[in-house]
Amino acid sequence: MFKPKKSLGQSFLVDQRVVRDLVEAVEPTRPDLVLEVGAGTGTVTKELANQAGKVLAVEFDHDLIPILRENLKSFDNVEIINKDILAYRIPHTASRLKIVGSIPYQITSPLIHKLIETEEWLVAALLIQKEVAEKITARPPKATYLSNFISAFANVNIVRNISKTAFKPQPKVDGTIIKIKRSSKPYTIDPKPFSDFLHRGFSHPRKMLKNIFPEERLKNAGIDPQARAQELTLTNWLGLFELEDVREHAGRVPTK
Repeated sequence: MFKPKKSLGQSFLVDQRVVRDLVEAVEPTRPDLVLEVGAGTGTVTKELANQAGKVLAVEFDHDLIPILRENLKSFDNVEIINKDILAYRIPHTASRLKIVGSIPYQITSPLIHKLIETEEWLVAALLIQKEVAEKITARPPKATYLSNFISAFANVNIVRNISKTAFKPQPKVDGTIIKIKRSSKPYTIDPKPFSDFLHRGFSHPRKMLKNIFPEERLKNAGIDPQARAQELTLTNWLGLFELEDVREHAGRVPTK
């Protein structure tokens, strides 16, 4: 009998209502290719396979692969892939690519960065820790690094909060389904340098920004030097980023 591994943060979604809500968030249809992050035992995979044209079920734990194959043997539109999603190359496809997954805490931020840096997908529905979802959707005066980074390239909203009782084994915290939709008009900046720039800005959240950036540059961007990182809007950050020395970043913010 398979025993969930704490080292991998394994908690399997067992509430069928939550499964349906997670899948419905991306509205899968027959023309769609759906990439599932962390297929587990195939509970979500089955629901996806019933609605999407094809499902790429990516699962890191090799011990779960035989279970997946057995549970999904009646579906001919599921491809089981035993890989680390962070090392997996998201495929180029003529189909509409959508992403679904119940995500362990330790890979949430790296996965979101991977998605932002990949242009192929249209929409993602991720079940993540509630606390992380709140950080991702935060706004000034409580904005975060993640909320600003994602908002530059995609639109994100909370679908619904999920009780920890929806999982087995039961985790210590509740979860939240978030929906990330790639913006039709994202800012034409390179994600990597903008990410590094934001990390610098949020490196000391309790400090005034004049202790992180040159005061003159802040004033030129129309930002109060005594403000703190969490108080700035995305427009503020983009304006400040535009004033960075061209040698410090590879991207530029378009004039709006």
